[in-house]
Amino acid sequence: MLPALWGQQQPILQVSPTSLHFQGEVDGPLPDPQYLTIANAGGEVMEWHASADADWIILGGTEGKLSGGREIQLLVWVKTEGLEAGEHHGTVTISSPNAQGSPVNVAVTLTLTAPPRLEVTPTSLSFEAEEEGPNPEPQTIRIKNGGRGILSWEATTDADWLRLGACSGSLLGGQNTEVLVLVDISGLSAGSYGAKITINSPEARGSPAVVRVGLQLERRALRVPQDFSTIQTAIEEARSGDTIIIGPGTYTENLRIEKSLTLRGAGAGKTVIESAEEGQPVVLIKGEEIEVILEGLILTGASGDCESRPEVCPIGLVAVGSARVTLQNSRVSDNGRDGLYVLDSARVTLQDSTVSDNREDSLYVRDYARVTVEGSLIEGNGAHPRCKKGAC
Repeated sequence: MLPALWGQQQPILQVSPTSLHFQGEVDGPLPDPQYLTIANAGGEVMEWHASADADWIILGGTEGKLSGGREIQLLVWVKTEGLEAGEHHGTVTISSPNAQGSPVNVAVTLTLTAPPRLEVTPTSLSFEAEEEGPNPEPQTIRIKNGGRGILSWEATTDADWLRLGACSGSLLGGQNTEVLVLVDISGLSAGSYGAKITINSPEARGSPAVVRVGLQLERRALRVPQDFSTIQTAIEEARSGDTIIIGPGTYTENLRIEKSLTLRGAGAGKTVIESAEEGQPVVLIKGEEIEVILEGLILTGASGDCESRPEVCPIGLVAVGSARVTLQNSRVSDNGRDGLYVLDSARVTLQDSTVSDNREDSLYVRDYARVTVEGSLIEGNGAHPRCKKGAC
């Protein structure tokens, strides 16, 4: 409570401070509110009214009453939406018709700056490549100054395999630039890799900006006939886990596979593997805990006499040991004895494949071996599947 002036009965209007100054940024957060103190330094009851001559000035109240010696605080804040950078001026007027000192004008100043704003797109990149192959094609990121003033930027990466076409620069308001992002797979093994690009501009809003980068490096694919003249040569040169891509055509050879591999033909009957030697299986898969996928192939033409072991019999596919074999979108047909012969503890899965027109058994499964048939056709063979102990 303010002490009333001695003997004074008429209200006296007092307002402090007599000026307010706000600072903010274009499109930035609102400046903190401020307060005006309105007081009746006289006597009686004073009715007061407040108004502003600019629509960006917001008042917490526009009228009220104060007894002598009383005061209140009036909240004043500003909004910046739609305002340009620079100084904006307005006035808050406090008046009281029956009070001395009325009206009181309070000068309000709003200073808006427009700092640079860092904008980077896209926020993620994805690369794919083949181990020991060429580097993937470069991609780009766009760096933009979405504000005003000068934006100085610097870009860094956290991986040796990730490089940039430019590492720093400056942009005026509204300008943008594209930066090449390059991946070098030299010395990298197959697998998934992650890294990030960080763009810094200390004086800009939106800094730092981060771009996530992913790299999927696949196992190398060996190609027949581009890289190797025969499939068996590719098999011998391949590492465990490699993929061999076999082009369309007829390949007259007998294959022996003793490592984990994927053999992928052209599909739709375009890639044919036809037995080259009598009394031999078209494909012999032999090994412990290896995984082999045969996809889009035709295995055919095994002929001749059969000795005591299936490994020297005219069979389409023989799986021995504990090999795991998947036959996808393939056909085993027109072989001199069985279509498939699976023994020991080998496992074979037929997926969307056909076993047909083989002279004897379509499938012969023995010992602890097992064959699983999924969406496949078995027809026209010399005998139905022979599976011991429910193995197929």
